[in-house]
Amino acid sequence: MIKFFRHIRQRLVTENKLSKYLLYAIGEIILVVIGILIALSINNWNQDRLNKSEEQNYLKAIKTDLKKDSLNLNHLINNIDIQLTTLGKLKKDLDSESLTIQQNVPFTSSLLNTFSFVPEKSTIQDLVSSGKLNLLANKQVKDTLLSYYNTIDTSIFALNTSLIEYSRNTIAPFLMTYYTLEFNYPESLITENSNLVTLTTEQKQSQFLSNAVKYRIAILSSLKSSYEALIIQINGFQKTLDTKIKK
Repeated sequence: MIKFFRHIRQRLVTENKLSKYLLYAIGEIILVVIGILIALSINNWNQDRLNKSEEQNYLKAIKTDLKKDSLNLNHLINNIDIQLTTLGKLKKDLDSESLTIQQNVPFTSSLLNTFSFVPEKSTIQDLVSSGKLNLLANKQVKDTLLSYYNTIDTSIFALNTSLIEYSRNTIAPFLMTYYTLEFNYPESLITENSNLVTLTTEQKQSQFLSNAVKYRIAILSSLKSSYEALIIQINGFQKTLDTKIKK
């Protein structure tokens, strides 16, 4: 084909047909440009097809991550409910006239346990680190995804940090100083007395333990509400993803 066009060009030059040669040259340029545009279009179409395929893979991976997060959150909520029940009983013991309260595992765990939520971030981290976040063509999907992780990294993180620091830096030292704590006794070694914490009148009248219990109830209740709100957000997001994922 190249030899054919070259032959025509040489013949026109030899015959001194300048006007025809110019028209031919312009036509040849147009053909080259059209060829380039077609090649670019094919390349763009192929790249767009690859991007859409990769986007689908990411959408499915995001949905899988959200499913794991939902299961994790439900597990944490159940554990928080157990702790809130125990704290309610502990508060009742502290408000009573008795100088003994039930100890064993519920006493220590209800005052010291934390319930941090660690989301599955493999997909969002891959999207951000690889610079492929813009592969998510739907603005609603991208905005919802970023909002979800922003909530976890800000308000949820703040609640968990507050609970951890208060438990570790305030409650734990107090308990280690003023109480004989019993951790993980084999069942055969636990007697009726070993399940009790005996308070002095001064300790009973002290507001520290009572305030610690009230604080724990308040912060755990807030954390539970936040986790429940996250689950609602996840459920809505999964429905949106279902409309974007091709079956």
